[in-house]
Amino acid sequence: MNLPSNLWFTAVIVLALQTSVLAAQNSAPSLKLSIGTPQSAVTASYGKPFGHWQLTASEYSAQVGVPTGLWMVYHLNAFGNRMYVTMLHFGHSMVGPQQSVSAAVDSLMLMPNGYWTVFQILNDQPEFGALCVTNCDVIRTTDSAGKVALLLKPETSKPDAAIIYFEGDSAGRIDRKSVASLQGVPQWVYVFRLSDFDSHHADLRKEVIGTWSPEIKPHQ
Repeated sequence: MNLPSNLWFTAVIVLALQTSVLAAQNSAPSLKLSIGTPQSAVTASYGKPFGHWQLTASEYSAQVGVPTGLWMVYHLNAFGNRMYVTMLHFGHSMVGPQQSVSAAVDSLMLMPNGYWTVFQILNDQPEFGALCVTNCDVIRTTDSAGKVALLLKPETSKPDAAIIYFEGDSAGRIDRKSVASLQGVPQWVYVFRLSDFDSHHADLRKEVIGTWSPEIKPHQ
C-alpha cells in the first residue's frame, strides 16, 4: 500500500476544498452521475473539476481494482451538509445511432468529508440506486490480513456489471478501519466493474449478510 501517496492526496483534496478553486464548478448540479454518463454531460452540468488525479498502478486505489490514468475531481454537496470528494474516470463507450465512440464515466471514487454511514451514502448518491434496482447482495468481505469491508453486488450480475465497494481507513482511528455492515463508516467508496474487483481480490472471504435496494429507504 502506497500510504504516503494516499496521505498526500488526501491533504491536497482537503486543501483544495478551502480554496476559491471550488467556484470553477457548479454548486448544485442537476445531473445524477452514473456509469455510462457522457463526459460532455458531466461538463455541461458540473462545470470544470477543481482538480485532477493521475492514478498510477503502484498506488493503493489502483490495487483495489479501479482503472489507472487521469481522474476528474469534483466537490459535491448532499443532504444535511454532507460533502463528498467525487472522482470520475472516463473510458470509452459506443453511443448514438451510428455507434460512435465517446468518453463516458466507467468508474467512480468517493471520499466523505465526515462520519457518514453506508446507509447515508447510499441515500445521498442516487446513482447507486440504479445499480441495485433489482436488489444488491450486501457482502461482508475479509482479506488475508483480517481487514473487513463491504461489497454491494447486483444479485443478477454479469462480469462487466458495476459493484459498490466500501472500505475503511487503514491508517486512521480504530473505529474507522473496518466496514462490516450498512451502519459502518467508510473512508473510501468505489464503483467499478465486478470483473476488475475479482481480479484484484482472489483471497477475499465473502459472506452475504443481507440485501439492499433503493426501495428500502435508509435511515438518516
